[in-house]
Amino acid sequence: MPDQQLVCKECGQVFTWAVGEQAFYRERGLQPPRRCVGCRAQRRQVVAAEHGASPLPRRSTSEALPVARRRRRRSRGGAWGWLVGMTLALSLGAALWFAVSPWWAWWGAINGVALLVYSYDKLIAGGTQRRVPEAVLLSLALLGGSAGALVAMVSLRHKTSKPTFYLPFALIVLIHLGAIWWWPW
Repeated sequence: MPDQQLVCKECGQVFTWAVGEQAFYRERGLQPPRRCVGCRAQRRQVVAAEHGASPLPRRSTSEALPVARRRRRRSRGGAWGWLVGMTLALSLGAALWFAVSPWWAWWGAINGVALLVYSYDKLIAGGTQRRVPEAVLLSLALLGGSAGALVAMVSLRHKTSKPTFYLPFALIVLIHLGAIWWWPW
């Protein structure tokens, strides 16, 4: 669809409606503009003056502060943090209760946690929430959760086509396999 020439309903001036703008309007189900850019700006100022607002966009509070004084929002982990902590605590408690080696309890717990965290990251992958950093995912695998991470990666097809992730992950798996091979059973 080529650029279109439209006539402004305010001043009668012919203005160009570009292809990109047409796509923007079409995707959102909007009607074509009836005013040229200049008349739209004047209209915005008139409407803002009627409502007692400034015609200029306001800056948010964090943008108004100097960079050194801005606070970063920190994630507290929320329900997932509690779930991870409780999984580790319950599995270690069960290991002590049933007289199982704490190493086996750790291995089961960290793999369960890795599976849960990878599943959570896959769940929020397309949304607006913050993702789990790759460093956290790789750290879980390094701490012994490579089996749970591998199950999640294969079953959910998560992080399987990203070389910057699966190459370090493959190295971690090789290190774990080597440690199992040379472990004095």
